[in-house]
Amino acid sequence: TTTFIKLDRNIERWRWYGDKNTLAVWIHFLLKANVKSSKFAGKTVKRGQLAFSRRGLSAELGMSERAIRTSIDHLVETGEIQYEGFPRFSIITVVNYDKYQAKPTEEKQEGGTALRYDLNRRDNPGDFFPMPKAVFRLGLDYGEIALLAFLMYCEDRKTFTCHPSYATIGSALGMSNNTVKKYVVSLERKGFI
Repeated sequence: TTTFIKLDRNIERWRWYGDKNTLAVWIHFLLKANVKSSKFAGKTVKRGQLAFSRRGLSAELGMSERAIRTSIDHLVETGEIQYEGFPRFSIITVVNYDKYQAKPTEEKQEGGTALRYDLNRRDNPGDFFPMPKAVFRLGLDYGEIALLAFLMYCEDRKTFTCHPSYATIGSALGMSNNTVKKYVVSLERKGFI
């Protein structure tokens, strides 16, 4: 089942939007946070929370542990997350998680109950764009993810096309034109654009 998170189109005005590391960590937290409560190492990890280790997150995102720590500090500083550290792992809480992820509704199906998300429920639909959670399981690095997210943000939802210049992308993501070109070529080679 594919589910989506909601990202406000005004994210490009967000303080950390030009910081590709913080942006990647933020989107990762939104995509990976629990949709419903579960147990992890004897702790209850609630909806909107994520249990993780910096080492594991570093490996998943292809970033240094120091970059992860700095990005978490940024997100705590501006109130996007709350952070709680334990000896072997940490738990973050996405503040106002329901703003980014619709609550699941239970739907009776033959053979059991399935979770379904009301993707049409949005306070202001023009302010959000869908981003598949699977993005973080595709083997993309943080620069590719940031570029893909920006292209999805720019995309015409009827034609599924967009035509921003390298300069526009670079300005939005804090990348040079050469870096943007490198990621565009990589995403083209991998068949994402």
